[in-house]
Amino acid sequence: MTFEEFAEARLQALLRYATVPTADPQLAQDLVQDVMVRMQGRWRKIEQYDRPERYVRRAIANAYVSWRRRWSVRNLVPFSAPPERIVPDVSEHDTGRSELWQQLRSRASPG
Repeated sequence: MTFEEFAEARLQALLRYATVPTADPQLAQDLVQDVMVRMQGRWRKIEQYDRPERYVRRAIANAYVSWRRRWSVRNLVPFSAPPERIVPDVSEHDTGRSELWQQLRSRASPG
């Protein structure tokens, strides 16, 4: 089976496969496109495997994991929210819960 035949026969299934972890059809398309470009250059070796689709699916999964790792490193946000934003305000009429929230606020406040 040539690469073109494989791509034509299995592209929709690969897109569905990539959509599951990404939960985003556009991201899944980008992911599959990147992997298929890499697979095209190696197709002579890949087509000799018993199940070339399994190899391509694994490459898609690995590419997604790598993308998530890069994304999470680029989007780290230090946790420095003030305690007022962490613990919500409680209404005055709820005395039992109000005392509990006050204790939590006093433990959460710096210093």
